Amino acid sequence: MRRTLAPAFFVLLIGVLGCRAERMAAAPVGVEGPQISEPAATAPSSLKWGDKIAWRSWESAQTLARSQDKSICVVVYAEWCARCKELAPVFEQPAVASAAAELVMVHQDQDQPAPWLKDQLGGYGEYVPRVLFLTPDGKVREDLTSGHPRYPHFYAAMVKDQLVANMRAASAR
Repeated sequence: MRRTLAPAFFVLLIGVLGCRAERMAAAPVGVEGPQISEPAATAPSSLKWGDKIAWRSWESAQTLARSQDKSICVVVYAEWCARCKELAPVFEQPAVASAAAELVMVHQDQDQPAPWLKDQLGGYGEYVPRVLFLTPDGKVREDLTSGHPRYPHFYAAMVKDQLVANMRAASAR
């Protein structure tokens, strides 16, 4: 009896622990949710984040946001992350690209050196992908979350409507 329960227990454990179980597994499993950051080799991004979006560096975004009084949208991802690979093409869709035009957009590979990421957004988790909305002066908008009970800044590709709604809300301030 104990042997037949072991596989079922493992599946239950993955379902309960979500991305934390994925971190312990040899390869990511098909659990809906974010993945915990793990180191990756430095390489140019292979993810397509939408060529209609003006992606900026953090430094440039801060300057532009203040000068134009625009909110900032920061997308934190990792090249190895399956959920990030699913989310990236969402930014090519017209509704998302249109909403992005009203924001200063930043995307940052969590595994690349970026001290500002830890300094500015370190208190908002280490899971990926995560999307945060900031005021023009760089404060995180606590009222704009994905609605996920455990990972409030995780946006799944299949529910882009919440992402678009929050992008529009961030730009309306």
